Amino acid sequence: TQLKIAAGTPMQIDLNLHAIYKDNYSLGLFYRNGGDLGVMAMANVANSLTIVYSYDSKIGQPLNNYVKQSHEIGIQFNLKKK
Repeated sequence: TQLKIAAGTPMQIDLNLHAIYKDNYSLGLFYRNGGDLGVMAMANVANSLTIVYSYDSKIGQPLNNYVKQSHEIGIQFNLKKK
């Protein structure tokens, strides 16, 4: 769960649910009170390298006639402390 409160903008609430398998993979769902619904997946492909994918769709009011959904891909690299 995440709650975002910023001056001049409406409050935003994110609700997330993840299923994690052996700390290496996860699959989850999320909902944002602005009308976004989505899925996300994560996979550790090496000791310090993680690939993340997310898809979301506007179930409420879209930003315009062209932006109704998005795909995101991320790469996370973790540095170890010495």
